[in-house]
Amino acid sequence: MYLDRNTSLGFISALALTVALGCSSKKDNTDNGGGGVCSFNCGGNTGGASNGGAGNGIIDPSKICDGMFANQTCAADTVGQLLKTPNMLIVIDESGSMNQKSSAASASTKWGEMRQALTAALSVQKVRSNINFGLELFPNSGDPNAPIDPNDSNPTTSCAVPGDTNVAIEVPIETGTDKVNTILDAVNGAAPAGGTPTNRALQQAYTYFTTSPGKDLVGDKFVLLATDGGPNCNSGLSCTKESCTQNMDLLCGDHTVNTTINCCDGAGYICLDDVATVGEINNLAAAGIKTYVVGIPGSEAYSTTLDEMATAGQAPNTMAGATHQYYAVSASNSLADLQAAFEDITTKLVTSCDIPLTKSPTDISQVQVAIECQKINQVAPDAGTGGFFVDYSFTPAHIQLVGSTCSNMQLNGAREVDIVVGCRVTQ
Repeated sequence: MYLDRNTSLGFISALALTVALGCSSKKDNTDNGGGGVCSFNCGGNTGGASNGGAGNGIIDPSKICDGMFANQTCAADTVGQLLKTPNMLIVIDESGSMNQKSSAASASTKWGEMRQALTAALSVQKVRSNINFGLELFPNSGDPNAPIDPNDSNPTTSCAVPGDTNVAIEVPIETGTDKVNTILDAVNGAAPAGGTPTNRALQQAYTYFTTSPGKDLVGDKFVLLATDGGPNCNSGLSCTKESCTQNMDLLCGDHTVNTTINCCDGAGYICLDDVATVGEINNLAAAGIKTYVVGIPGSEAYSTTLDEMATAGQAPNTMAGATHQYYAVSASNSLADLQAAFEDITTKLVTSCDIPLTKSPTDISQVQVAIECQKINQVAPDAGTGGFFVDYSFTPAHIQLVGSTCSNMQLNGAREVDIVVGCRVTQ
């Protein structure tokens, strides 16, 4: 990917995701006595923050699943956990290079393939019904009636990201509201143009999730960053030809890696803005917001940078056969690879059978699990039947769903998983 002084090109950038872990009633997500969202060691007088702050008292069992555990006495080491609907902000870089084809054999442009893959991934019912989605497009003029001109080479206008977060976020996330059609309509109506201000787009995603309306969303927060090249649009940079995006894309001088021309001389905005971008992903991670990175064809020259970004995002590619930390989409199979990447990322947020705890239970006989307010049996790891067991091979321990319980989770996902430790049935 590159941003020429005369032609604006760029890459796709981010999507964002979000899952919450806490303890509360499914019908009560406010921060009040026992019904608030909190993490482990949380209880009747939680005062916990909506992103999972620890409380101080003993959990009130009557607040879980409309009193499912109301007939129990809980000790001070009570543990409760609730998986809530993930919140995903899809931040897409619609820069000019997305108008190119992945390969000569491609039937569509990279933008067209991205739209097809995104449509297929988000239309999966268990995904759209179990994840709250939002959208940010960049670069973005901020004025829907005056989009960025594909022929604009001015770094100020072709690299624009609205300074107002409410303007930058095309479709805000709303809990319990299906925004998939709104998002797909916005993406289908967009026209790629401009450069790749990835860092500034991620700054707006960070602001949205930490100080703007997105901070009040219940659930963990994720960003999915998809790119067909390297980030640029930082006019404060200067660089050698080795880190000039136009040179790296073989679009400078004689179009070879050995060209003696540095196309970034006097045009620092087309230098690779990797340090600042990785730094912003680190900021997101420090706030508990993981970032997935997808590399669209055209990004091969930036594999080292994309790996660094995926590592900083703490959400590496775990698909079978993966050779990079990021999700690398091949030019030869771009549409299928892109769809597989999107589907792998989104479905993992709602279908995991491995549930990490933040405190290891001291007595497994007092561990109880309910999925969608239905109690699950505790079984031996090798029982071959549905249920759960406490896996002490991790520190802290994990809850592992097995058999038909795991199969159902993988097939349908879950909005709520309550884990109670230290409670004895009193009747």
